[in-house]
Order: sequence, then C-alpha cells, then structure tokens
Amino acid sequence: MTEDSKMPLASLRIGLLLLLLTIVSCNSQKKALTGAEHEQNNSDSLVLLVQDTYAPVDSAETLVIRDENSLRKFFSRINMTRKPGIPVPEVDFSKEMILIFCAGTYKNEAFPSLSIVEETEKEVVVSAAEKKPDESTTSIPLVSPFSVYKMPVTSKEVVFKLPHR
Repeated sequence: MTEDSKMPLASLRIGLLLLLLTIVSCNSQKKALTGAEHEQNNSDSLVLLVQDTYAPVDSAETLVIRDENSLRKFFSRINMTRKPGIPVPEVDFSKEMILIFCAGTYKNEAFPSLSIVEETEKEVVVSAAEKKPDESTTSIPLVSPFSVYKMPVTSKEVVFKLPHR
C-alpha cells in the first residue's frame, strides 16, 4: 500500500472512532437524564393544584386524601356557596395523593404554602408556612385561604407542622 491509500483508511478509522464515541456518549447522557427524571418523579415534591381565599372552616385544618370520594366531598364543601364551583382536580390515586391545608379565618392576603421538611422511614413531615400581610395595605380583608397539593402516594404517615398565630 502506498502512503496515499493509507490516508483514507486512517481517516475512516478516526471517523468511525469519533462516531462510536458520539453514540456512546449520547446513550450515557440519555441514561443519566432518564435517571434524574425518575428521581424527580419519585421524589416527595408537592405540586400545587388549587388555591383560593375561602374555605368553610374557622380554624386551621389539614387533610390527607387518598381516594376520589373524599376529594369530591371536600370540594362539595368548598363549592357549597360558589356558582360556578371550583372544578375537582383529576388525580390518579394509584400514583398520587392529596394534601390540603385550610388556614382558618384571619386577616392576610397571602396564601399558605406547604413544603416537605423531613422524611423518615415512618413519616413525611410537611410544614405549612404563611406569609405576613403587607403592612402598607390599610384594608386587609378577612379570608379563609386553602391550598390543595398533590404528591406521590406513600404509605408513610403525613405529619403537619402548622404555624403558630
């Protein structure tokens, strides 16, 4: 073989090697991304579904809902005086469960929010936080806000840590 005929063969080998490395690196990236997505989907993240300023409760109340009938019952209480009512969120209770925090009646325009603060072998600890009202506002309405969240289903006990007022 002459030097000229070896050159295309060497270029072909380098080209194949680069192609192989590209394919391998793309597959490893894909696996890492899929793993991260899997972790995110199975994490205990809370997803906000519904918030509003009126729940028919006077004091703070928390609910863990694991079935469609209980969710419909809660929304029938919420929608008793609403026309039109708030639609009931669609939830796959084989994969998800619902956490509800009704803050009770108080003067505050901010919605309460839930977050998972700790998880042990037996329980998931959820904290409810309320924002302080804007003190520059002269008229603060009396509200009874609630928030509805979904999270991946778990057999662990859900424990709420509520703010002190």
